[in-house]
Amino acid sequence: MLEFFDTDIFHVSAENCVAFLDPLIESWDIDLATFGLEIVLNHSVVPGQAKRFAFVERDAEQPAREEPGLQEFL
Repeated sequence: MLEFFDTDIFHVSAENCVAFLDPLIESWDIDLATFGLEIVLNHSVVPGQAKRFAFVERDAEQPAREEPGLQEFL
C-alpha cells in the first residue's frame, strides 16, 4: 500500500492498484451491451451507495455550435 502512495502516475503498476482497490470494492458487474459498470463498495471501509458508470452512444440532442469566445480566439 505504501508503494502506491509513494509513486507517481507514470510509475504506478497494476499490482499497486489492486492492493489499493481490492479492499474497497465488494463486488462489480459489467454489462457488455452498454459498457455499463456497477461497483458496490465495501460499506465497512467506504460509506456510500453503489456507483454506476456507463458508456452509451446517443444521438446529439442539438448540433454543436462554436462558442463566440473560441471564434474570437481563433
